[in-house]
Amino acid sequence: MSTTAHNILDIEDALVSDENPARNNGTLDYERCARLHNYLAALGWMARNGKETPDLDALAAEKHFFSEGNDEVETIRERLDIPLNKFLDLVYDPSDFFYWVNGLAMMLADEFFIVDENEWEDFERFVVIYDLIPDLGGHSLGVVYDQLLNQASFPMTIDNMDSVEPVEEHMEMWFPLETILTQWIYMTQIGRAVPGLPESLPSGDPPDE
Repeated sequence: MSTTAHNILDIEDALVSDENPARNNGTLDYERCARLHNYLAALGWMARNGKETPDLDALAAEKHFFSEGNDEVETIRERLDIPLNKFLDLVYDPSDFFYWVNGLAMMLADEFFIVDENEWEDFERFVVIYDLIPDLGGHSLGVVYDQLLNQASFPMTIDNMDSVEPVEEHMEMWFPLETILTQWIYMTQIGRAVPGLPESLPSGDPPDE
């Protein structure tokens, strides 16, 4: 894992590409996903604070829900499989993570997938890893992760559920998590999306183009 400001911004070898494809062995590449997540977290921190280099101590100090040791957090983590918990142990957890993405949610989400069965008793099958900023409305969802297939999708609202379920009939909409994170990074690189939100803007308002 990246431990310096220089390394956290050195992300090219973690990006998904034809030459560097996503893992396809049915497991979560939690270390790679954590690197991609932390890169976006660092970009967001720099955007909010007008800095050219992230202050990793300050970034680590931005503790939010999954950085706090409380019973509610532990109850959720008990429903996550080992790779997802390892991912949480490696990532920064700032708010206003990436443009319209608020940040880590880890919301147990089987109730939204009534068509797809969960074969486990101890683990939730579906988890909303990233939620959306509240300004997008009450029916927003976010990045959903299927712990059974170790694939992720991005139904932005509950109204979009019919495009991703039943999962086995919509596999073209499900990807390794590192693929989604890579696409967000590419969007920032070509100026199609903004990492984080500057402090001068109200939360949820996009910057002027």
